[in-house]
Amino acid sequence: MTALLSALALIPSAIRDYREREVSKVSYLLLLVVFVIGSLLGKVNTLENIIYAVLIFGVLFIFALLTGGLGGGDIKIMALLTLCIGGIGAVFSLFIGFFFMVIEEVHKRIKRAEKRSIPVVTYLCVGTFIYSLLSLI
Repeated sequence: MTALLSALALIPSAIRDYREREVSKVSYLLLLVVFVIGSLLGKVNTLENIIYAVLIFGVLFIFALLTGGLGGGDIKIMALLTLCIGGIGAVFSLFIGFFFMVIEEVHKRIKRAEKRSIPVVTYLCVGTFIYSLLSLI
């Protein structure tokens, strides 16, 4: 349930990230609300998810410092998503999103389209929807 709510909470940022390469602050608030509701209902392993969120934030922050290839909004969204769906769910969503991101980037290079920054949150939203659907099975 929290995975689907998290994916829905990412939609405003996914759209804005795709159009403007900016992350919507609304999604930060929505993900926090999903986390609080999930914690109160006992659907979220609160302490474990906080530890995973800190770890993922730290790893992505170091990656961004070393490569410059990831924005601060992407890192914050990923940490908040980890609070909601846990470390395994967040990493799964990230890898699924990266899979689709690579496919689109290869397609752009073949078409020789203009190079723009990559809307990571858009692909993360897709990965989270796929994760939420698979978690229902």
